[in-house]
Amino acid sequence: MTKNILFVFLCLFISANGYARPRRIQSFTSLDLGGYGTNLIERFNVNPENASLVSTLGGYARIRRGIKLGQSLLFEPSFGTMLPWRAGADGKTYTFMSHLDLTVGWHLLSWLKVRIGSGVQWTLIMGNGATVTLPNGNGTSDFYNPSGASNAFLMTANGGLEFVLSEKVSVALDAYILQVASESRRSLNASATLGIRL
Repeated sequence: MTKNILFVFLCLFISANGYARPRRIQSFTSLDLGGYGTNLIERFNVNPENASLVSTLGGYARIRRGIKLGQSLLFEPSFGTMLPWRAGADGKTYTFMSHLDLTVGWHLLSWLKVRIGSGVQWTLIMGNGATVTLPNGNGTSDFYNPSGASNAFLMTANGGLEFVLSEKVSVALDAYILQVASESRRSLNASATLGIRL
């Protein structure tokens, strides 16, 4: 509670003493590098030893374009991908996950921008059709992986904060809510990235 009050006070103090829209909002291209986590709510609701079974943490790379719309607004389409690909628990299937996002960025302060919008998460799963022997009760059984590739496309609702550290560097925190309309299937992914203007 005390931390929240201090944070609000600090924001109000900075706003009162240094509120200014960015002097020069310009179109830009940014390379964002950082980390990405999937299904984060479930990750914190299971035993720590099972966290990696329900959620994945990995690297993330994104290219983002900012197109000036007005004094404090930018249209920011982006394409990002989780790096490297993820191997399944059996080691025989591979998952590639990417995002295409269409967001609008609004500078609240010269150093703080809010982003909201929507996007599409594309998941590509590839298998080699191998046979995998796994524990099954007191013994083992053979299980068969499908061969070939399958695709899944999910709409996302996106939101984020970007902290502008300089004209060339920023830090961004973004959240992606998948399957918003389904309470039972809804999940939360998030990324934290360091952005470098190109």
